Amino acid sequence: MNKIPFQVRDITNPQELFGREQLLKRLVIAANLKQNTNIIGARRFGKTCVLKSACTLLRQTENISVYPVFIDVKSADIKGTDAVYRYFLGVLIESLFTDGIFTEPAKFGNVDIMPCDDWTIIDEHLGCLSSSRVQSVFQRVVYFMSELMDKTILFMIDEYEYLFKYALDSGAGFMKLRTMSSDTLQNGLRPFCFWLTGATPWDQLRNEVVGSGEANTVSGSEYVTPISKDEFIRMWESECALIDDEKKQTILLESVNYAFDKSGGVPYYGKNVIGTYILKNGVLPDYTICLGSLQELTT
Repeated sequence: MNKIPFQVRDITNPQELFGREQLLKRLVIAANLKQNTNIIGARRFGKTCVLKSACTLLRQTENISVYPVFIDVKSADIKGTDAVYRYFLGVLIESLFTDGIFTEPAKFGNVDIMPCDDWTIIDEHLGCLSSSRVQSVFQRVVYFMSELMDKTILFMIDEYEYLFKYALDSGAGFMKLRTMSSDTLQNGLRPFCFWLTGATPWDQLRNEVVGSGEANTVSGSEYVTPISKDEFIRMWESECALIDDEKKQTILLESVNYAFDKSGGVPYYGKNVIGTYILKNGVLPDYTICLGSLQELTT
C-alpha cells in the first residue's frame, strides 16, 4: 500500500522512526536485562510510535529473550481493575494465538480458555470471574507461556497515567504486576516485566496516585525528546519523496528549516501539523493556524 505523505499515523516500523535509533538500541538492552522501564516524553513527542517500533524491533531481533506485547488500556476504554486484568489476559492470548504459540483450548486452574484472535471474546468469556480468580488465571497463563517459550513476557504499557488514574480502581490494583515482575521460575527465568510510557515521571505519578512504594519496581528511565535537525531533515525529505506534485514538493523541501524551527524538532508538530498544512494549501501556516496544536505542549 502506498504511503500518504505527511500522514498522521502511528509508526510501527523502526526504519521509519527518524532520530530514535539510539533510544531503540537502549530499549533493546533494557529488554534483554528484563528491566522494568519508564519511557517519558511530553504529549505528541512520539512515545507511542517509539513503543510500537520497539515492539516490532524486538520481534524481528534474533535470539531476543523477551516476548513483547503492546498494551493500550486507554484506547480500549477499559475501566475497573477486573476489566484491566481481563484485557491484559485477552490481549496476551490474542497475540499468542496470532503468533501460533497458543492455538488449542487449555485449562488454567479450573478455568478453560479457548484462544482466538479477538481479545474481546476472551474478555467476555472471563467476565464471570472474581477479581482474585481473573488475576490468578492471568498469572498462570503468563508463567506457563513464559516457560514454554523460554522468554520473559514484556508488557509495553502505553499511556500509564490513564491506567492509574482512570482504569484501575486504585493503585493497589498494580500489585499483581509488581509481584510478577519480581518473581523467578524454577528454571531461573523471570516470567514477566513491563515498560510504562507516559508524560509523567514514574516517581511523581507513584507519589500522586499510587501513594506508597508498593509499585516502586521501575529501575530504568528513557526519554523521548525532540529530534536533531539532521534527523528532522531526513524525515522531511523522506516525506517529500512521496509527493507526486513537483511544485508542492519544491515548496515543502524549501520549508524544512521553517518547520524545524517552529516545531522545535518535534516530529508530530513539524510533519503532521506544519507539513500537512503546507501540502494541502501550498503556503506556510501562520501562528494562529498552529496555535491550537502547539498549545498541547503547555497543557
